[in-house]
Amino acid sequence: MTGLVWIILDPLIIIVFMTLMHTVIRGRSSSSYDIVLFMGSGVIPFFAFRKIVQTSLRVFKQNRSIYHYGQIKPIDAFLANALLESATYLIVAVLLLLGAAVMGMDVLPKDPLMVIIAVLWMTLFAVAWGLFLGVWSFFYEIVATVFGFLSFPLLILSGVFFPLSILPPQAREWLLYNPLAHFMELIHGSYLQHMDTRYVDYDFMLIWTVLPLFFGMWLYKKSEWKYIEK
Repeated sequence: MTGLVWIILDPLIIIVFMTLMHTVIRGRSSSSYDIVLFMGSGVIPFFAFRKIVQTSLRVFKQNRSIYHYGQIKPIDAFLANALLESATYLIVAVLLLLGAAVMGMDVLPKDPLMVIIAVLWMTLFAVAWGLFLGVWSFFYEIVATVFGFLSFPLLILSGVFFPLSILPPQAREWLLYNPLAHFMELIHGSYLQHMDTRYVDYDFMLIWTVLPLFFGMWLYKKSEWKYIEK
């Protein structure tokens, strides 16, 4: 129970803090969109992505004791972990949206279907990278360390806290090399009124979802027996 409370409080604290920062620096009325919903619709999907990948980096090692049972394979533990983390953050999102609705906020998305597609796609993106990095992390622990160092810069540089439209063209061009920025723009642009998805490159997102998924599956199949032996 305590763990679930902290899973809810963690993104909530970030949402409140960044909303206050935005209000102090720019003023809430300076935005054409609801800043609270903007922060929430960016922070929660990003936290879900980060958590899925982080736990995937450990899942193959943590469950070695059950691999000797013929019915359970390492990939089963990986998929169960990804499903658990996804379901957990879905519950978090629903609870926070209900809380916002009770406070009188209009939490209905502009394009509900596109929001669902974007979130599911981002979940698959997280699973793809979790598998790819998880396979490498089983053999090289530095992979988990590097991802831990990169997770905070990714939070800042993925458009979680700001729309890409406010950036100078050159800065925006650089940030668009980050596929997470495209997912954030797609979610924000589909959820919020007065925002759009003009900077989203669907082909780019597809490439960076399919490639790690393909190579992750290929590497897993090549080394599955090693997870059971070690």
